[in-house]
Amino acid sequence: MNAAARTARQILRTRAASNRAQAKARRILTVAPIQGTRVHLLARGLDLDLAERFAGAVTRKAGTPAAMGKTTKKVSGRGRAVRTYDVKLFAAAQIDVALVTYRPAKDKRAQVAFLALAA
Repeated sequence: MNAAARTARQILRTRAASNRAQAKARRILTVAPIQGTRVHLLARGLDLDLAERFAGAVTRKAGTPAAMGKTTKKVSGRGRAVRTYDVKLFAAAQIDVALVTYRPAKDKRAQVAFLALAA
């Protein structure tokens, strides 16, 4: 297999993972509309990489108050299957306010994506 084929397979893998994450986020928001920032960003169409990178920064810059909740995450290699974390939960209106005020500083791809989300 040559380098071009490896690159193409990598692109397809990441695109498929992002599409699955976006579909899952949309399903989650229909059941429980108050979720973490990453879920809101994914449901609005941001790709997985950008949603994970900027989830904390979006709400930190806006200064929006959040409800606190618990989430679980799989932990591998530590002898236990699940660890519980505290997360900040936001409603869709709070995310709207945060998206209007937040602009990434250096990443051009992120700037374009966030301008599209705020519109």
